Amino acid sequence: RRDRMKAVSAVVARTLDGRAIREKLIPSYQLMTAAGKALAKHALEFADCGSFFAVLAGHGNNGGDGLVAARILKEQGYDVKVWLAAKPSDLKGDALRAWNDLPADVPRAFKLELPDLDSAVIIDAMLGTGFSGQLRAPYRHWISMVNLINHTVISADIPSGLDPDTGLVGEQCVRADMTVTFGVVKQGMLLGSGPKLCGRIRVADIGIPEEYIDDVEEFLPCVCMRDFRRYVRTLPFDTHKYQ
Repeated sequence: RRDRMKAVSAVVARTLDGRAIREKLIPSYQLMTAAGKALAKHALEFADCGSFFAVLAGHGNNGGDGLVAARILKEQGYDVKVWLAAKPSDLKGDALRAWNDLPADVPRAFKLELPDLDSAVIIDAMLGTGFSGQLRAPYRHWISMVNLINHTVISADIPSGLDPDTGLVGEQCVRADMTVTFGVVKQGMLLGSGPKLCGRIRVADIGIPEEYIDDVEEFLPCVCMRDFRRYVRTLPFDTHKYQ
């Protein structure tokens, strides 16, 4: 394991993905599949919080990660419904492949209303690290509904609407109970409003070699649980309060 956890900018995160694809010949869809598997795995920590998983997917690769998670959850026997914030014809590349790989019996919709989310565990896969500027329709409305209904939310890579570099929020941002971030922590998760909007953070290994992350020179150092474990030891059974 590397000596220190690093939080990086969105550009650096994309560079790491690209390097893995280019130098290690890892297919980009393999990275997306690994991300979707990790998202599904951690979403299951909240399986008892609702009667089904509602996957809200955007038109980009973040949406593709959510679609892979939807497929895996369905294959494991869970009730899953997908809302796509675009037309299928707008999807490209790996996101389109993830859409086409969805099992035929997964319900799909394109218009989201508040009652649709009743009793749902929500997987937010609308906007990833490529987001900047103003929210476009229907994302503004969808994020508002997610926050209004106050159900359990798991965000893919970063909460939709959060700036991945600064942690700033423009109009709105998803308030997540957990964020499953892929490969490396994005620095905006630790800055500004990031800490209060990300909830619990899980860093998922999607196949990016550790030496690539070790080579990153521009980063924010992170203190995480394993750092504390180096110094905090289990107390002897007979320890008393004056010790």
